[in-house]
Amino acid sequence: MDPNRLKSIPLFTDISDDELTEIATFAQETSVEAGRDLVREGDFSYEFMVIEEGQAEVTREGAHVADLGPGDFFGEMGLLEKTLRSATVTARTP
Repeated sequence: MDPNRLKSIPLFTDISDDELTEIATFAQETSVEAGRDLVREGDFSYEFMVIEEGQAEVTREGAHVADLGPGDFFGEMGLLEKTLRSATVTARTP
């Protein structure tokens, strides 16, 4: 992924160009259709995701928890704590 695209995401705005170049080697772009689960509650957590465009919904035990949009991210807790996913995130738009 182009490090300059990462710089446009609020989470990465204060990171140096050298660090962004390193992070970009691990970044992968994924496009999904509306209605697709990005992650599922109870699954193992292997990925950290940042929404560049579109909207997503977070649910826990079937109940609405939050709405996510451009610049929002999820998956960090599972990676840092090596725990199972605590919620399902579903794309509301492509």
